[in-house]
Amino acid sequence: MSTNKTDSDIISFLCRLAILFFIVFVALGLAAKAALAIKFIYPVLALIVAGLLYRYNLCAYVGFTWWIWILTPFLRRVVDYNLGYDSFNPIAITPYLVTLLTVFSFLRKLTVLSRKCLLSFSLILIGVWYSYFLGIIKNGLPSATFELLMWISPIFFSIYLITNWSQYPSLRYLIQKIFLWAVLIMGIYGIWQFISPFAWDTYWMRTVDMRSAGAPIAFKVRVFSTLNAFTPFAWVMMAGLLLLFSGQGFLCIFAAVVGYVAFLLSLVRSAWGAWFLGAFFIAVRTGGDLKRKSFTFFTALVLLCIFFMTFEPVQERLNKRFQTFISIREEVSFYIRVKSYLEFPSYVSVLGEGFGLRGVAAKLSGASGKTQKGFGFDSGLLHILFVLGLFGAPAKKTINLIPLGRLGKTEDIAKAALFLACEDSDFITGQTLIVDGGMSSVIQFGETAKVIGTFHEKGDSTN
Repeated sequence: MSTNKTDSDIISFLCRLAILFFIVFVALGLAAKAALAIKFIYPVLALIVAGLLYRYNLCAYVGFTWWIWILTPFLRRVVDYNLGYDSFNPIAITPYLVTLLTVFSFLRKLTVLSRKCLLSFSLILIGVWYSYFLGIIKNGLPSATFELLMWISPIFFSIYLITNWSQYPSLRYLIQKIFLWAVLIMGIYGIWQFISPFAWDTYWMRTVDMRSAGAPIAFKVRVFSTLNAFTPFAWVMMAGLLLLFSGQGFLCIFAAVVGYVAFLLSLVRSAWGAWFLGAFFIAVRTGGDLKRKSFTFFTALVLLCIFFMTFEPVQERLNKRFQTFISIREEVSFYIRVKSYLEFPSYVSVLGEGFGLRGVAAKLSGASGKTQKGFGFDSGLLHILFVLGLFGAPAKKTINLIPLGRLGKTEDIAKAALFLACEDSDFITGQTLIVDGGMSSVIQFGETAKVIGTFHEKGDSTN
């Protein structure tokens, strides 16, 4: 038993030594401005260290992976600032390579996927591999493979955590600790980024044309901290801030304060709403002692955040964003999103487009012009339907089947309800008024209804 303990101590020491060596290499590389060495050695060294941790220390591997995801975008910006922007910077794929080591666990525990709790993962993997092979055919092997990495890495990592459920107490403590420090670091960096953005951040914003991220000047940046964009930053912070409800102590409160300020300065309304729902769920589900601690913690937090928000630049940015909740229909982004949902069925195919037509992957296939022209929608749901197909084609065909040639609007229902409520419908009783653009007529009368619908549509256009 003592021999086993000694071996375990040696392995633990080697794992810590590997992580320390990795940190020292990156720190010295940045200090010496050896950007070129970092650019090519960083991915390889990260993969070697991750492989060692994956083999011998589950918790250390999980923690290392989280930090790679959190800090790699920052390192990539610094390297690009020193060497010039590179769309295919190998540093960018480091998180995916480190995470994909979990594929080996998946292959070893393949039979576990028969459990009900993992059935959804099986369906997801089927969809992903379908899109990958379709992408190879339509868009080429390099672009499809690059986007495959983006889709499949979090799936295997999730399966890895679930299949190691016996380590839950250790993983729970580890994840809470990681997010405590992540919220603290990203919060401080994010606030500084808002007040006085670093040169590599402003260079990144100008180079990748991040117009929606504000202007690359003080007090005009939509905070994205160590990540590459404000939306993923906001969602990571949302998760971390919710986890802080279970923490305690000065460090936790300080991390929460700077975290919430940076989180708000990201100006991502969807993440704000998700945080509110999560906080509400915690308030409803927690017990008496934890609920009182959470309430006290939240009250102190609100007071401290209010203090930070008294600064005029912060107040100005947040007030402008909060006002959009009141006048959401006047927002340009609102109409752009609505338009993308309405027009989506017109350019989706039956089989889907597969991987490789969006983002950096599109550049590998030379299809970036095509994606910019027709597929620039800002929606994760539409992206899934665009890649996988299946649903989009029936939606498109449904519109073609409607005699009036368009989808129904809320105004159409309102007009019918107004008609039934006014005196013009006094002599109508026991009838069902179907407001469906003539779809029910198609079922009853077939092609004749389509002809009538076309005539009706032309009549409307001439009036």
